Amino acid sequence: MDCYQALCPYIRTAWNCYCAAPWEVPERIIFDWELLYIKEGVVRITIEDMVYHAGPGSIFLFKPGKRHSISLLGCSKLHQPHIHFDLIAQEDSEQVKVNFQPR
Repeated sequence: MDCYQALCPYIRTAWNCYCAAPWEVPERIIFDWELLYIKEGVVRITIEDMVYHAGPGSIFLFKPGKRHSISLLGCSKLHQPHIHFDLIAQEDSEQVKVNFQPR
């Protein structure tokens, strides 16, 4: 069996999220993957020690265990659809929650 046959993604949560200023996700780590799409607004995203400024059309893929934070910049609202998922469904997938705490 090749590695692609073993993939069986588990979607933990999918949000079509609208946020109003002031808004931020303080530094945290997550235990799953996150795919983030910036549909409206401008954000500063810090991953480990790298800082990115992103606007509409930007896509970020956060890996498990990496420090990151997100802040809304210079605008009044943010539309950020995003998905938290695991690449392979495991027995405890339902018990793993989205983490909003630092390591």
